[in-house]
Amino acid sequence: KYKPALDLQDILKAHPTEEGKNETPEYRAYAQQYLQVMEQYAQAKDHRIESGYQAVVDNCKACHSAICPGPLMKIRHLEI
Repeated sequence: KYKPALDLQDILKAHPTEEGKNETPEYRAYAQQYLQVMEQYAQAKDHRIESGYQAVVDNCKACHSAICPGPLMKIRHLEI
């Protein structure tokens, strides 16, 4: 089972580059979705680990495409 080295709930109190971006309903929805995708990834077994990982990357890309595009280049390098 995947066990992250950080508290994933911290995404809900992250410090944005632009003040207030993390307080919008859109950000909150993406953050909640991220937490769900990470939980599914943590529970993934065998053949689903790869698709679970890709779901995490896709979720990151979706949020950063909509809210903060800066990290997109690095995120794209994480795809498998």
